[in-house]
Amino acid sequence: MYHIARGLLVILIFLGSASAQEQITPLAELRPNAVTTIAIGTFREGNPAHPGSGKVEILRTADGQNIVRLVGLSTLPGPDLFVYLVADPDPLFPEDVTGEFRSLGMLKGHLGDQNYVVPKDVDLSRWGSVVVWCVLYSVPFAVSTIETP
Repeated sequence: MYHIARGLLVILIFLGSASAQEQITPLAELRPNAVTTIAIGTFREGNPAHPGSGKVEILRTADGQNIVRLVGLSTLPGPDLFVYLVADPDPLFPEDVTGEFRSLGMLKGHLGDQNYVVPKDVDLSRWGSVVVWCVLYSVPFAVSTIETP
């Protein structure tokens, strides 16, 4: 009985994480007011099976808070998708992503505009890319090199 209950719990967790990222209507989080754009990027496919497109803006508010903004993101839905800051500016292999990264949290949706607050202790100069990463399968869904505007 324990194994059946445990299996059911794993399935429910999997379905809950996948369904939250499988929306039909694109997200439309507003761009914060009074911000400065400190870096930009353009998403490309993470690998041939997972095409990704859209833009990245890294914004700074007047009080010094940094925000990673995904603009017009379009990628496939998937389980366990997260937004990572990655040290490697052009990660090609899973170990390029997982070697040094900082999670900004679970991807809010696979379509649209969305904002992710960067913790105050994160030094943005250490990070070379923003990656939409599937933790379950260790696969990038979209990759963007961080560039100065």
